Amino acid sequence: MKVSLAVQTKQGLKKSELEVPAGASVSQALALGNVQISDENGLSIFGLRCKADTLLSEGDRIEVALALIIDPKEARRLRAEQKSASIQRGRKHASDK
Repeated sequence: MKVSLAVQTKQGLKKSELEVPAGASVSQALALGNVQISDENGLSIFGLRCKADTLLSEGDRIEVALALIIDPKEARRLRAEQKSASIQRGRKHASDK
């Protein structure tokens, strides 16, 4: 059966089509596609999280995401701080009029 593989790398997204045996798992498909992953990588099928032992169906798209480099909550907090700082620099005081 045919499945597609989308692997996110630091250089960009690499897509490929694979022919896997019926009843193959995600890990078997990754091995056939010469893709090595760590526990930090995210695995999904059509955007829904899955495990390496999940069985595949005809036409599935396996997606391998990069590990997070920063906690999403921390990233949001930092963006909010930067936005607040830029607003403070651009704001005119009543005494400047």
